[in-house]
Amino acid sequence: MLREAEAFLERAYRGASDQPIVIANLASMLRTNADLRVLAKRINVGAMRLAGDDAMQLINALLNGPERAPILAELAADPGWRRSAELFAQYAVLAPSSTLTYGDAMDRALRTRDDVAAAAVLEQLHRAKSLDTSNADAAYHRRADGTGLATEEVEIIGAIARDTEILAGKLDDRSRAATLARQADYKARYGTIWNQPGQLTAAITNRTEAAKLWPALTDETSIAEAVLDQVGLGADASRWSKLRRERGAAATLAHLVAAKDPLATKIRGTSTWPEIAKHLRAAVRQRPEVDDVWLARLLDDPAISAWASKVDNLERLRCEAFSILTPADPRWSEGLALLAGK
Repeated sequence: MLREAEAFLERAYRGASDQPIVIANLASMLRTNADLRVLAKRINVGAMRLAGDDAMQLINALLNGPERAPILAELAADPGWRRSAELFAQYAVLAPSSTLTYGDAMDRALRTRDDVAAAAVLEQLHRAKSLDTSNADAAYHRRADGTGLATEEVEIIGAIARDTEILAGKLDDRSRAATLARQADYKARYGTIWNQPGQLTAAITNRTEAAKLWPALTDETSIAEAVLDQVGLGADASRWSKLRRERGAAATLAHLVAAKDPLATKIRGTSTWPEIAKHLRAAVRQRPEVDDVWLARLLDDPAISAWASKVDNLERLRCEAFSILTPADPRWSEGLALLAGK
């Protein structure tokens, strides 16, 4: 069906190659299908009902582990992956105010860890005029002020139920691990924003089981964040849930600490607080990101601080680029300021 969809869009492109919406749809589908083809060599994408966003997240997660080199090689050899980049470039000429091409180009640079390519995207962003960030900004505001929570809750509950149904069936170990990891993300979000501590516990269990089945999906930083959210909910569920709609867990706590808020003292004084450091110490084989730097500042652990200090220039470029692409979301500009002062 996906091949047929590609063929239909190719026909549309041949008939209307100057229409931005046609180009964007074809480029996006070619990119998504390339991700799915790479993943299909490793997991049962059909049994998992793997959507485009799921595929992107899973590919990006696997690029942090031993699957990195073969995945990058397979993407580079995929005609659809290469052509999608060309089409996005064509789209940028016809729709110069759109952020779509810049986001795609930055993701490619992050996947390949190409500082030069990331810097080039950032330079283009600085030169761009009248970028339309309204969709990204509106999405952030809906999340932060809670206006979209009712719809999101229904979607999350449905996604958790879908994955529970899939996990009840027969799956190979890697497909089961990938499904567990995907469901962990939904459970962690549901547990944090809707004050469901049991869902956070389940998310941690999911992550642990996924890592046992497929070590390439080991993600101790996500477990550390889930533990922090558990502690935050235990300290003040209503307030923590509201604050977490605006920022990541580590950045939220950092803001509380900077404001000398009693909630920060309460969180850091719990018996569970040291467990966060335990998980981050297990993550030192991974590439540190800005959230890890926030946590390292808060934990005051020599091993974690040494690891976080190795955060690279690519992470700074990522924060700066997305502070332009999604200016309403403070995590990028605040992250950039944190890295500038590291």
